[in-house]
Formats: sequence, structure tokens, C-alpha cells
Amino acid sequence: MVDSPTTLSVMFRCIPVTLFGLLLFCLGPALAQEFPVPVIGNNAPIASNEQPSQRALIELADESLAAGLSSTALKFYTEIFNTTGLTASEKERSALGIAAAQIERGRVAEAKSALKGLPESSRQALMSGIVALLEGDINLAQSLADKVEAQKLPSQEIAWVHVLRGLIAESKGDTVASNTHFADATKSAVSEEHRQRIEMLSYRANIIGGKSDDAVIATLRERAASAKDSPLAFAVARNLAIALARLDRKADAVSALKSVEPLNEIRQGESDLLCGLILGIDTAEGRKLLQSAAKNPSDTSLRLTAIRALVASAAEAKPSESKSIANEVYDFFMKQRSGQLSYECPRDPAVLDAIHLARAQLMLIAGNREKAKQAANDLIKDVPASPLAREATRTLALVAWNEGAYRLTSSYLETLAEGKTGIGRDVLKTVSADCLFLAGDYTLAEKAYATIQNETLGSDLAASAFHQRVLCLLQSPDDSKVWSQAAGVIEQAQSNSKISPNRLWIATWCLIEDIRKSTQPEAASPFLQRLEPLITKTTTDFALRFDWQRALLALTMHDNITASKLADDIARRLDDLPTDASAELKSSAPALRGHIALLKARTALGNNSATGLKDLESIRKNFAKTPAAAASLLVEGRYLASSGRHAEAQTRFLELAHDFKSPDTSLNEFAELGLYEAAEESAQQAASEGEEKLKGAVELLEQFAESFPKSPLLFQSNLRRAELLRTMGDFNRSLLVLNNLIRENPTHTYRSQAEMARADSLFGLAELRRNRTGQLDRQKIAIAAAAYESVSIAWARDPDTSVEAQYKLATTLIERAKAESKPDAQSTRNEARLILVKIIAQIRNANAGDNFNFGTAGRNWISRSILLLGSFYEEEGDPTEAIAVYRLIPELNRNLAPHEIRLPGQAAAESKLATLNATLNKASIR
Repeated sequence: MVDSPTTLSVMFRCIPVTLFGLLLFCLGPALAQEFPVPVIGNNAPIASNEQPSQRALIELADESLAAGLSSTALKFYTEIFNTTGLTASEKERSALGIAAAQIERGRVAEAKSALKGLPESSRQALMSGIVALLEGDINLAQSLADKVEAQKLPSQEIAWVHVLRGLIAESKGDTVASNTHFADATKSAVSEEHRQRIEMLSYRANIIGGKSDDAVIATLRERAASAKDSPLAFAVARNLAIALARLDRKADAVSALKSVEPLNEIRQGESDLLCGLILGIDTAEGRKLLQSAAKNPSDTSLRLTAIRALVASAAEAKPSESKSIANEVYDFFMKQRSGQLSYECPRDPAVLDAIHLARAQLMLIAGNREKAKQAANDLIKDVPASPLAREATRTLALVAWNEGAYRLTSSYLETLAEGKTGIGRDVLKTVSADCLFLAGDYTLAEKAYATIQNETLGSDLAASAFHQRVLCLLQSPDDSKVWSQAAGVIEQAQSNSKISPNRLWIATWCLIEDIRKSTQPEAASPFLQRLEPLITKTTTDFALRFDWQRALLALTMHDNITASKLADDIARRLDDLPTDASAELKSSAPALRGHIALLKARTALGNNSATGLKDLESIRKNFAKTPAAAASLLVEGRYLASSGRHAEAQTRFLELAHDFKSPDTSLNEFAELGLYEAAEESAQQAASEGEEKLKGAVELLEQFAESFPKSPLLFQSNLRRAELLRTMGDFNRSLLVLNNLIRENPTHTYRSQAEMARADSLFGLAELRRNRTGQLDRQKIAIAAAAYESVSIAWARDPDTSVEAQYKLATTLIERAKAESKPDAQSTRNEARLILVKIIAQIRNANAGDNFNFGTAGRNWISRSILLLGSFYEEEGDPTEAIAVYRLIPELNRNLAPHEIRLPGQAAAESKLATLNATLNKASIR
């Protein structure tokens, strides 16, 4: 029979609790010691700018700035700058990026603030020189410009050196030098879009920079009066307008330009452009004049500058106004003449690509990613040979990144890399591989990193690619196979001169750590022996790291004697550290002694619980208010929980949360764990003490959210709270928590779990609100079905989640069919059957291809799917098909390797087979 509604409800509500319960009871000695240990137990010391997400973000920030998307670049650079644990060079790079973005946005004060305290360099001198020029301090700007060494700048900033020197020369009246520098700037531009931005900044700097006074204005007025109706009238009026603008007399400046009449089309375009820039791109009147300049077909160069200024008007606007301005300017580009197909802003071949790019960038600012993608694709399709096609690809990459589409981002970055050579190309290819890593496509990412490791000339890139390559291999579920592959990669890297011994030690440590945290810690010993030649002669820090790993491995395998001996040896060596020990290790030695005492207490706990608990208590007395003391409470609580003493465990965890809440991060993270696990222990007691314990768990998790709003456990805490509310039947509150969680964390790693929990809550809510006849509300059950379908299509990142979502979708459709008319019900049941058949087809293909990568939970859902489909055929009176389906479970179990987990439900399937076969035999006899 198909699962009844009541059965389904209980199943969907109780599964998370069961899994969490199993998780806690399965915490063995290996996980009991999973807490931060300074230096020798921390993660491998890899710079933050080598982390895939951080490296991708900084490079995309550079690409945003190169594409003229100063607001997007500023957001990325600010995010990087505010990241904890940055090195001085990383802080400097992000601060210079912020300054460059603010300069392009015309925010001089903010740019100046970002440059404060930065060490002297050519980039810092260039940015500071531009700021000084915009503030009118020509002498300081000249002094800073002289310090700039162009060869030390990124290629896209060399042109700005020429712009700076050209503007300084112009302010001094040296027209020849000014024209030379501006010509050099145009030649140095790395792209057409870059050249357009230089033109616009030159115009704006000419208006903002420089000095003026009443005497200068009086002289220019006299010249303007004498030049009236002459060919020089416009040139003199332009100089007068600029002088007035420098004194912030914008209305007078615009009047001076408009007083020259009549003007030919080219002069009119220049007048509109200058008037728009003088009034300001942040004003509606200024934008209107810029739109007039953009529509003027007489001078392509002026049109391009006006188009770039219009994009800047949205990019530089206040956050509250940027979207409306972006939409306003976009509508201008899209507006067609009344009754015609042509546009008010003519799309001549010379500016068509610029208009498409402007549309894409405006929609990226407005947050309309679909229109941004459409505009960028229009550019690539309509003008494939355009020099702006690269900028369109950049825009597409940024859109894909913001959508969390990392594979697509990788594809666009590969396209961008094709247009570069040398290290610049290798950096983009590395970021492309990083995006594949972030997408979870570890096989392709490993191949990409391997190519970079072998081909790049950059030592840093080769070493980083090697490290990431090892991490990619360790992400594969086929542990024993990938461990051997990772060891082989490490051995091969010995011959690569670009990879230092330190990198080899880090990779080896990561490999052994992955084995230690697996369910096969005994497999570490052969790999330690295999890689022994690599780690025999290491620094003191790494020697202690590896011995600490060996001690934890011994503890995991219940070899308490070996673990205790290694702990004593580490303690002895800490008392007499050699000169090559790092300063961090020396300063952490006292704290490490507490952790060593904790390790010994864990070994005693394995031999004699009373002695071990006493040792843990003595650690709290001898190492009060230290991470080791906090960890002792965590270990004791987990030990009590594993012994079924949940009330005592909860008391220890609450003590941990109360006593160690502190501004000190190393202590506060233990307080977070304590409160989280106290809530879990309260939930574990609900089976024997009633629902009040569940309510207590929910209250503790609510307290967790209030007390630790920035905790890395916050997402899991809220997800767990929603699951407990669902278990209590409070589906409305569960949905509220989950909707907020998804909205606030759209790109979180575990969003798929939140989406699944949301779908379960929707189903539970639909079931709760049955009508008087016991029928489900068709609309509400349809919403739940749509949620499960969304999970199966868009959010399932692993085989287990995918098969779970498909099974639940099928069962929900079956429930929906009960509330439908007969024709609709049959159609819905057929849809459910098709989903179950697809699940079985996927399983058969995976099994045939030796790729049966389903975990315990996934195998459980597979068995449920098979049994449900079999009962489906039974209800339809098709015993032959039912027998074929039920046979799948025994057949799949026979084909699995001896060490693999079998599919559950084989006894139920065989019972069904016996019953159906007996029925068929009786029918054949008759």
C-alpha cells in the first residue's frame, strides 16, 4: 500500500530528529576532539587570498573596475577589506581598489580616506595624485605624479598616469605637453571602454580640478564679450564656463555656454555634454542634457563620452536612488520614436556596441540580471567583432557570480583568459578553476588546477594550484581511491621546483587529516609510511603537527597507550623548543599544554570513566578560562550524551555557554557550541519527558540566534529550530523561520537543506488543514509539490538530496491526486509514477557505470521509492510489473561491493515477491 497521509506526516516530521539523534550517538573519539587547537591542530596555514572564494572575489573586483562598474567593484573590494585575517598586502590591495572605485565615482573625500595609512607605492602615489588634482592642489599632484613608476603599475592603470600628467600640464597652461600626455593615455588604454572612461574623467577633472577666482572670471568675461559672433566665441565661453564651475557657480556656467548662438551640431553636442557634466550627473537636468548629447549624431566621440557619463550617473548615485536612475537611463536607450521602429537615441554602427554595454551595466546596477544578460548577449550577437565584446563577457561573468552560477562564471572567465597571455592569463584560469571548485565540480576543477600547476611560470600560482588540486581529490566520496591519487600527486610534486617543501607538508597534513576524520582512520598508517620520506625532515611546527595527528589517530582507534605516550612526548618538546620554532608556536605553548592534558584525559576516559571525568575537572581548575578548559566541558558533555545521560550533558553544555561567553573569539566559539548542543540534548529528552523538552530546545535555539548573530553555526541553528517546530506540528512558525533563513542566506552551502525543510513544512501545513471529509486542500498540496520539484531541479547538489526530493515529490503528487477529480487524479498519478520510474532508471545507470555514490540516507530513499512504485503497480492490478520492481532491491544488493552499505527493505521486498508469486501461481493453476 501507498504510505497513508498520517504515515507521511510522521515520516517527514521525524526524519530530521532521527538523523540528529544518530549524529550525536555516533560521535566517536575522533569527533570528540574536534575543536580548535592552536598552531599544531589548526587548519593548514594557507593565505586568505588563496582561498577559492576570496581569490575569485578579488579578481572579479579587478575585472569590475576594469569594466567600469565602479559600484560593483566597490562592493567587492569593501567585502574583501572587511574580511578578518587578511595580510597587510591583501589589505593594501583592497584599499587601493576602494580608492580607485571611489575616484571613478567622483567621491574624492571617500577616496582620500581609503588611501590614509597605506604604504608608499606607485599605485598609492597615482591615486593620491589624482585626489590632489581633483582637490585643486596642483603642486602636490605634481609631486606625487613624479613618484609614480609606470612599469610598476597594472596595465590598466598606466593610462591614468598620462591623464594625471596631462591635466597637471593643462592647469599650468602647457598645451603641448597636455596634448602629448592625453595622446599617450589614449594609446595606453587597454580597451575601447577604458578609453571612453578616460575621456569622461578628463572632462570631469577639467571641470572639478584647477583653481579660479574673480579676477580670472572678469578677464574671461571681457574676452567672451570681445569674441562674440566670432569663430572663437564658443572656445572662450567654454573656458569661462569651466572657470565658473570651479567656483561652484553652475547656473552662471551653463548660461555662459548657452549664450553662444547659433551653434553647429558638433558644437551643440559639446555644449550639451559640458552643461550636463557641470550641472552634475546626479541631477535630473544634468542627465537630460547628457541624453541630448548622446542623441546628437554629429560626433561619435562626444556620444560615447555622454553614454559613459549616463552609466556613471547610475553607478555613482546614492544607494537609495541608483536603481531608479539606472532604470530611467535604460528607458532612454530603449525608447522608440512614436510609430517607428527606430530609437530616439540612434543606434548607429559606431555606437551600437556602447549602447548595448551601457544597457547591460545599467541593469546590473538596477539588479535586473535577466535584462543585463540579454543586453550583453545582444552586444556579442550584433557586434561580435566589437572591442567591447570583452566587457560584455565581463558583465556576464559578474551576473553569473552574483547568481551563484559558478560553473557559468568559470566558462566566461575562460573566455576572458583567452584574450590574455602570461601570468594574467594564468590568474584568470586559476579563478576559473576556483569557480568550478565552488560549484562542487571537483573532477573538472582538479583537471584545471593540474593544467595550471604544470604550465604556469608563476611559483605562487603553481603552489596554490597544487594545494587546491589535492583538496579537490579529497572532496570525492570514493575515499580509498582518491587518497591514493592524492598521495601520488604529492609524490610527483617533489620534482616541481615551484612547489616548496612547506607546501608538500601542508598537502600531506591535509591528506592525513581527511583520513583521520573519515570512518576509516586505520587507513592513515600506510599513507604516513608511504609519505614518510617527505615529512622526516620538517620544521618544528610541522613535526609537532604530524605527531598531534598521530596522537588523535591513536585515540580514534582506541590505542590509548600510544596516544598518551605521544602526548607526553609533545609536552616534553614544548618545554624545550628549538630556535626554528615559530613565534606563534612559542607564544601558544602554555595553551597547548592545556590541550595536551585534555588529550590525556580523553585517553583516561576511554579506560576508566571516573578517572577521565576527574581529569577533565582538574583541567578546568588548572587552566581556568582557557580554550582547553572550555573544551573539557565540551568533551564531558559529549561523553555523557553518548552514554545516554542527556540531562547531565545538557547541564554541562549550558555551563559551557554561560561561563565562556566572551569577547575572546577562541572562547566564544566554545560558548556557541555549548548552547547549540544544550538545545540538542533538550530535544533528545523529549522522547521520555514529553514535548516540553522540545519547546525548551526551541527556546535555547532562539537564544542562540539572539546571542550569536554572526556565528557560523547560525544557519544550522535556525534550520534545526525550524525542524523542531515542524516536529511539534507548528508548521507556520517553521515556515517563517525557513523563509527568513533562505532570504537572508541565498547562496549558503546548505541552502538545499533549508529548501527541503521548507517543502516538508508546506506539506505538513497542507496536511494539517484538511477539510471535513479528510481531503487535503488541493491548492496547498500543489504548493508543496512545487516546492519539492524546485528542490529536485534547482537545489539538489548531491545524489542523496536528489532522490529524497523526487521521492517526496511523488508521494505529494499521490496525495494531491486524492483531492482531484477522476481524470485529473489519473493524470497526477501517472506523473508520480513517471518520477519513480526515473529514480529507478538513474539507479540502474549509476549501478551499471560503477558510480553508485549514494550515502546511507540516499539508499533509504531509493528503497522507499522502489517499494512505493511496487505498491503502485499492485494497486493498478499489474502484479508482473510489481514483481519486476520489487526484485530490484535484492538485485542491487547483490551487485554492490562487499564493503558497501546494502539497500534497506530487502526483507519487505522479498515478502512482497513471495506473496505476488504465490498469487500468480494460484491464478495459473486455475
